[in-house]
Amino acid sequence: MKDWRLGCITEESIKNLKVLHIKFPDFWQKSYNSKNNFYYYIFNEAARHVKLFGKYEEYLSDDRCVKFFHRNCNFCMNPISADTNIDCYCTEDGMTWICSDCFTDFAQKYDWKTEEINDIVVKNFIPLEISGTVE
Repeated sequence: MKDWRLGCITEESIKNLKVLHIKFPDFWQKSYNSKNNFYYYIFNEAARHVKLFGKYEEYLSDDRCVKFFHRNCNFCMNPISADTNIDCYCTEDGMTWICSDCFTDFAQKYDWKTEEINDIVVKNFIPLEISGTVE
């Protein structure tokens, strides 16, 4: 029987994934302190939100831009946030995020390979599409 968390995901599409292991908030704090690629990925995402909605400019100073980073586990939909204490995993392009519980449940079955990282490779990380309406 197919696991409910797979939804419309085909098992073939998730076999042999290479995933990056990220431990928040440590990963974020190191990124903020060194102003590395992940920091600028988050900062640019926050700046695009501010530009679209025309408010919240105060979040572009110091490390508050992290408040704009929210993802959900692509399997169980549990929230993943860079300012909370969580181990998570993502694909090299940043499109698929996996919580530690789903990783534990699926990694061996689908032969996922993990890589410990200190930063992201910006050219591989796809920017989040941001859209909305201003009220």
